[in-house]
Amino acid sequence: MSDKGRTRKMLKDTLQIDSKAALELIQKDASPLFVDPDFIRRAFKAMREGCDRGGEEALEDIVMKNPASLIADPKTIKVNLGQAKVFAAFQDATRSFTGFFREAIFDNGRRVPIGRRDEPAFGGGFPAWKRKWEEESQAKQAQDKS
Repeated sequence: MSDKGRTRKMLKDTLQIDSKAALELIQKDASPLFVDPDFIRRAFKAMREGCDRGGEEALEDIVMKNPASLIADPKTIKVNLGQAKVFAAFQDATRSFTGFFREAIFDNGRRVPIGRRDEPAFGGGFPAWKRKWEEESQAKQAQDKS
């Protein structure tokens, strides 16, 4: 099984969700992919224990709105569930707005990042200048021979 499949299975088993929901979760925020699955299990267990309706409330009100909450420290997330819910709601409400700006800045109408250059910065630096000087010198030598 690939790493993607293993991670999706871990999310499905831990959060008790289907593949579609697991993919939706990862599309929102892929940070849970970079954390140990046991840590995610402990964090979700702490959320589940701290919520009145258990896992359903933790999943709907926190995790599906802000998947990065799965990488929170299990000891502190259980104590700060109110803050986690507020931040998750804020994150979910502003997701399309921030996504629009991220795409607008990244694409820049050219489908390349803004910082990307077709030619090296500063004309390529010393190596480029040296090549230019050598080419000019060779051209001058060739002209003198003629």
